[in-house]
Amino acid sequence: MNTIVSVRIPQSMVADLKGKVKESHFLDLSEAVRSVVRKRWLEWKDPNTFQIKRLREDIKEVIKEKTKTSKEELLLNELERIRQMLSEGGERK
Repeated sequence: MNTIVSVRIPQSMVADLKGKVKESHFLDLSEAVRSVVRKRWLEWKDPNTFQIKRLREDIKEVIKEKTKTSKEELLLNELERIRQMLSEGGERK
């Protein structure tokens, strides 16, 4: 069974949501609103499970960021090694 719900949203919030729609790849504003409602409903339904899920997402994000940083550091180190090699006349270390 589906239910249609009408929601009044302040214009400033609509502008923010429209930005999030593009950023989060939602199809439209209503999909973004449903996502927010679904997320809040899950939080209220079972706070402990929601907290665990949120911690999992936070950990994944930190790991993703660390991996990105370490890859950038490896690339910078390799570029520095190539620069030094070129400045020394192309001699290999």
